[in-house]
Amino acid sequence: MAISSGKDRVFLFLQGPHGPFFHKLAKMLRRSGATVWRVGFNAGDRVFWPHRQSYIPFTDPQEAWPARCDSILADKGITDIVLYGDVRAIHATAIARAREKGLTVHVFEEGYLRPYWVTYERGGSNGHSRLMDMTIPSMEQALEGCETDTNMPPGHWGDMRQHVFYGALYHWFVMFANRGYRNFRPHRASPSPVNFSSTCADCCSCHFTRSNVVWPRGGSNTVVSPITSCCCSSNTTAVFRSTPPSTR
Repeated sequence: MAISSGKDRVFLFLQGPHGPFFHKLAKMLRRSGATVWRVGFNAGDRVFWPHRQSYIPFTDPQEAWPARCDSILADKGITDIVLYGDVRAIHATAIARAREKGLTVHVFEEGYLRPYWVTYERGGSNGHSRLMDMTIPSMEQALEGCETDTNMPPGHWGDMRQHVFYGALYHWFVMFANRGYRNFRPHRASPSPVNFSSTCADCCSCHFTRSNVVWPRGGSNTVVSPITSCCCSSNTTAVFRSTPPSTR
């Protein structure tokens, strides 16, 4: 698979999975020559984005997000937006604005076989996925044109322990260090204390393991098929698959 340059590409990252996955993905994009920005909506977002020069805090009421989103897209010359989950309100707004401007939308989501997989689809996931408009034969035909071998997953479901560790850490910052983001509203009904307590309870019975990190790179005709390892793991193996133009 040809390795393309990220020159002239400007990525805007919104909320991602708990943990350093988005930060490491951004580092890879910068190495390819791309420019990367990140909007953070709470202290949990901020703590997992150590590249402070590219961090944009959003501290206004959520009602101000559409206008602020338009401003960021224009001022930074954004060409691509990257987010985790396409139905939370702030992401749905950004996707709508991006489509109006003809930008590329990259959507990560919790895997269909959880917790070991993370999925990536261009444009939307789950009910918004392009797969919803494809038949099984058309999927098989698309896979036949792939030039990249897909790594087989290991014979286990992955390690939930890193997931709950990063989840607990994220919600700790939202609970106790969120003073600068007083207008933040979570996208889920459960408040942070509930999430923090549940993840801490899970974490108490965990031990931690590590795996190798693999960061393959692909061109503009590349989509990501399942990413092995826990979605919030700091050590993630990504498997890329090229998509024929006929499936776009």
